[in-house]
Amino acid sequence: MSFEDERHAIEARFAGSYTSTQVKYENVPFKQPAATSWVALTILSGGGNVNSIGTGMSSRLERFSGIIQIDIFTVEDVGTKTARDLADTIAAIFDVVEFSFGSSGTIVTRVPSFQTLGVEDGWLHSVVSVAFQRSKFS
Repeated sequence: MSFEDERHAIEARFAGSYTSTQVKYENVPFKQPAATSWVALTILSGGGNVNSIGTGMSSRLERFSGIIQIDIFTVEDVGTKTARDLADTIAAIFDVVEFSFGSSGTIVTRVPSFQTLGVEDGWLHSVVSVAFQRSKFS
């Protein structure tokens, strides 16, 4: 099971489908736009557990939970339409889907949620959150 492959699977799914704005990925150089919307993708890996214990030649099933968080930054004082349109685009990418990469195991997402957090430094800050579960036999 690989946390690095988990990251790669999630970022690849997003990058392969999202073309609306610039994307800031974790700990990767990024030049923030001055006056156009942008998003930031963060993977919040959660706890894991063993769902079955293997014996002999059989494997045990491990499951990890987490959150895919996409922060949306749109220009302030123009309403929430742009933020909500971007949220709809993002939600469609991760809405109850199954995918994987390498040894990530199978990643299954849940229904995305959306909320607006308010204005920060001239940007309306909104968030799309998607719970996921990653399963892997080891």
